[in-house]
Amino acid sequence: MRLPRRDASRAVLIGTSTFTHLTDLPAVRNNLRDLAAALTSDRGAGLDEERCTVLPDPDSLGALGAHLQEAAAQAQDMLLVYYAGHGLVDPKSGHLYLSLPETQRDLLKFTALPFSHISEIISNSTARNRVMILDCCFSGRALAAMGEQESVVTGQIEIDGSYTLASAPANTPSTAPEGAEHTTFTGELLALLRDGIADEPHLLTLDSLYRGLRRVLVSRGMPPPQRLGTQTSDMLALAPNPAYAPPEPEPAPEPVVEADTTTPQQWYEQGARNGDTDAMFKYAIILGERGRKAEASSWLLQAATAHHPDAMLRLAQKFWAEGEPAEAESWYREAAEDGLPEAMFNLGILLRAQNRDGEAMPWFERAAAAGSTGAMYHLGALHEENGSPTEAEEWYRQAAADGDDDAILHLGIVEGRRGNVAQALRWFHRAEASGHIPEQEMTKLRQQLSRIDARTDTAQKANDRARAVAGFAASLRTSRAETRNSRQFRDAADAGDADASAELGRLAEQAGQLREAEFHYRGAAAKGSVKGIFALGLFLHERGQQQEAEQWYRSAAKLGHARAMNNLGVLCQDDERIQEARGWYELAANRGEAVATFNLGVLAEDEGDAAEARSWYLRAADDDVEAAFRLGVLAEAGGERVAALKQYKRAADRGHVESMYRLGIMFTGWDREEAERCHRRALRNGHPEAATALVRLRKERSRLSRAVARRATAPEGDRHEPAVVPPRATRRVAR
Repeated sequence: MRLPRRDASRAVLIGTSTFTHLTDLPAVRNNLRDLAAALTSDRGAGLDEERCTVLPDPDSLGALGAHLQEAAAQAQDMLLVYYAGHGLVDPKSGHLYLSLPETQRDLLKFTALPFSHISEIISNSTARNRVMILDCCFSGRALAAMGEQESVVTGQIEIDGSYTLASAPANTPSTAPEGAEHTTFTGELLALLRDGIADEPHLLTLDSLYRGLRRVLVSRGMPPPQRLGTQTSDMLALAPNPAYAPPEPEPAPEPVVEADTTTPQQWYEQGARNGDTDAMFKYAIILGERGRKAEASSWLLQAATAHHPDAMLRLAQKFWAEGEPAEAESWYREAAEDGLPEAMFNLGILLRAQNRDGEAMPWFERAAAAGSTGAMYHLGALHEENGSPTEAEEWYRQAAADGDDDAILHLGIVEGRRGNVAQALRWFHRAEASGHIPEQEMTKLRQQLSRIDARTDTAQKANDRARAVAGFAASLRTSRAETRNSRQFRDAADAGDADASAELGRLAEQAGQLREAEFHYRGAAAKGSVKGIFALGLFLHERGQQQEAEQWYRSAAKLGHARAMNNLGVLCQDDERIQEARGWYELAANRGEAVATFNLGVLAEDEGDAAEARSWYLRAADDDVEAAFRLGVLAEAGGERVAALKQYKRAADRGHVESMYRLGIMFTGWDREEAERCHRRALRNGHPEAATALVRLRKERSRLSRAVARRATAPEGDRHEPAVVPPRATRRVAR
């Protein structure tokens, strides 16, 4: 449930009030004026005025089509088309036409707008939500055009984000009372947008408006409205609900501390109920801290809808943490357009996290102009990634002047590679002080420079110092990409991205900073990140904390995480809960997790069922090299030499070292040159027994000539292979 994004939505309001051949409808002009005001008001949808096109009495079908096509092409979030006027039905085809000033009943095909034309334009728009509101006679025909299963139009409109609201059922005329300011349907729609609807949510969604219109119109004896919505477009809102009454707060528990500790809550609650947006925000924070999340969210949303800057920021962070980046983006945009630098920066971070760097850069520029040091750094990083080192350095220098540690480190690297020793050392010392360069690394550089300074050749001394600093800068530069990634994840995590917290944990774990890794994993898990929940389970599992690991794996498995299901199976099998392990493996395998499919093969091998094991390994072998190896082992054990060689070669060609070694063993009694080649390959890839096998082959060659070794008359017993047993299959954890 949300309002449309004001910068990504378009509305086209069409109305015909004066006619040459039909009865005039003067109220339609008022419809257009007041509906446009409602859609562009901060109390309504809040659309930019230039994004709401009003077309009164259009006299050119071509110009009308051009406006509609332009809006449909520009709209990314919501496309809303409204029409008010006479709706006329072709007596032969039954199709609906929308009247224009020169429309004639007997020449509809030539003087009126076929509804199917508008339907096609709406259908072809890439807008996330498409809305059609019709206020005309026989407007229910529109639902047939957009909802008939066998029409081509339906195949295009029956996708996420299409909603039609029509003023009357098919074959029932709408009403436009003489002398009224508005037509009946639009007048009631405007009243609902202005006054709200009791017992409806805090936002007036399309379905809320439909229900309200139906109640009012039917109670007045008017034709009931009609609607057709698909999937979630009915949850799109056109305005906040002025009649919304937040739920009464739950009775507060008996105070267990001094009585005056509840006083701030009472003050803020009273202020919030009196419409004070700052009080709404602070009351929401207090409620959230006390675990009353539903009430907190309601007040936070009301404060944000009233454009309270901190509320908009907090709401955006909340949505991003809950895995709803589209909602987060919407609120960050609202706050950014209100001039909040932190929102501009966070919006840039969100867009950058989605690889929308082109959209992120203007927001970083606006935030940097407002003094955001982080935005300056990210502009430097973006220009660096885009191959613009001069622009990148300018932004890094601005960020460094404001104390940005990553920018300071980067400038040290730049000056060091240029051979500017004094400037590079100045930046490196600052980076060392902030912990961005390890003290021991700087100590090595100082010692190297001291040895150079002890020399007597002054000219050579300067060159050596420059080379030493340049080499140090080059060594630091190799970690710069990881530094940029870490910074990006850190900023995204601060802006509310729970998955970014998980990525920070991964980077810390790779660097051996286990305490920091656990901190980030737990933070991501607490925010509900599935990635964080699984990563925490795996982190604990690998450190022997199986009981807590199992709890986190179960949480991730409930959310559909296939690798968590596999790892639960491993823990269960380790604990000899075989049937439970099998169940988890099968669930994961059915979701395409190759390691789980492999583990089912291992389970079957452990139970002595080679045929069952082979079946599972075959399913996994395309994605899991270990499964291909086990197929080779099973074939070799069953005396299927050709099949074993095929599977070992398949696995070896994908880098499986044990398969390289097994190929060498199998070729030993048949083709010693090939056996040596396989063992050398295994040795290069680190197999511990390959060197011994090569020594054994070379000793054999020194005793026997190749001709003797391969003579056709040799008894089969001479073609022996060393009795080397393949390693036993073991279940594997998915990472």
